[in-house]
Amino acid sequence: MTIQMLHSIAKRQDDNFTDLKEHVDLVIVDEGHYEPAISWREAIRALQKPKVIFTATPFRNDLKLFDIDYDYAYSYTFHEAIDEKIIRDVAIYPREHPRTPHDFVREVINFYDEQFGEGDQPANEKPRVIIRCDSQATIRQIGTALQSAAKSFVLIHENFDDNSGTRERRTVPDPSEEDAIFWVHQFKLLEGIDDPRFQVLALYEELRTTRQFVQQVGRVIRNPLRTPGVIAHVIDHSNGRQKELWDSFLQFDNLLLEKGVAVADFGKKLLDELSRALPDIVYLDGRFRSRFSLSSVDPSEELSLPLTVNISHKRNGFDLDRLCDEISSEYEQQDKDFRLVSVDNKTRVFLYLTFRNSPLLRTTCFVECRLGITIIREVGKYLCFYDSGGSIPYVLGMPPQRIPLLKLELPIF
Repeated sequence: MTIQMLHSIAKRQDDNFTDLKEHVDLVIVDEGHYEPAISWREAIRALQKPKVIFTATPFRNDLKLFDIDYDYAYSYTFHEAIDEKIIRDVAIYPREHPRTPHDFVREVINFYDEQFGEGDQPANEKPRVIIRCDSQATIRQIGTALQSAAKSFVLIHENFDDNSGTRERRTVPDPSEEDAIFWVHQFKLLEGIDDPRFQVLALYEELRTTRQFVQQVGRVIRNPLRTPGVIAHVIDHSNGRQKELWDSFLQFDNLLLEKGVAVADFGKKLLDELSRALPDIVYLDGRFRSRFSLSSVDPSEELSLPLTVNISHKRNGFDLDRLCDEISSEYEQQDKDFRLVSVDNKTRVFLYLTFRNSPLLRTTCFVECRLGITIIREVGKYLCFYDSGGSIPYVLGMPPQRIPLLKLELPIF
């Protein structure tokens, strides 16, 4: 089943989930990079069974940790798979971005003809092309250009209709039943298409993350016959930005090759290491200061705060502890390493750690760790709220719970 289906069953806690927990001995997870996501990991880990996790992209853009025993982890690298002819090598062709969709399609067709010629294969055996766009509008523009060039194509997007009578599809067609040469999409072909006839990837609009780009390239590298010397072709119209993502992935893959087993899984471990790197005592800003500890600091004694709060009306049935549960769930989703402190029966404090890469850097890493504070206090019919990062939790921003915020100078405690 899909992870989404398992999560739905787990959330309902119906008999099927109980049966799974009682009778399943092993859980095998494909697309395993989703496993740390909170809603899905709750479903998978709730089975409390051994798991085998497979993924071609063992890295995430957040702080969530994989549930992995590294004594039983194995990395089969991209370079090894090429050497053993399991997959094709990848050639990236930098191009200037064409001025119009018609110019782009003309260039892709010329490239296709240069690589494969007319060929005498039946239509269902010809090499195929994936074209990636950023919206349904540009997908349709590319489709119009392909139609003008008299090329076979299929357009795939979540907002299209399978029964429209056009070449538009909401669901991905079965490649064994669809003979189109050019397959145009936004996100639908990032995963799940494993047909070796796909040999060319052309990006009309670029992908923003390395993981997405690696997943997309993965659609054109299949080599089931282990044919030597075959190439997956990637036409890059992003002024080199996509190639830059690919080169960074190859660096990561080389690291896997050198170290045997590695996963880009740092998250909370990095926060812990940064905390441990702090000295036990240091002389800064005119006084000796001891090391901060998220687990033991007393917020009512230690915090230095501005006397400014946001004030909202409480609605009927307001419950402070339930609100804190909602905020805790939200902060988990945001990968904040946090601690909730109950100062008194009307006051709650969240202390949290998070980090980011310096916004001044484009391709290198300089980690900036930050301490944050969220304070919630009930005052009669009002709720006073302060967050050092200036954000408002989603639950507090939902009408009718929230009134226009007022800035008042009030002591927090």
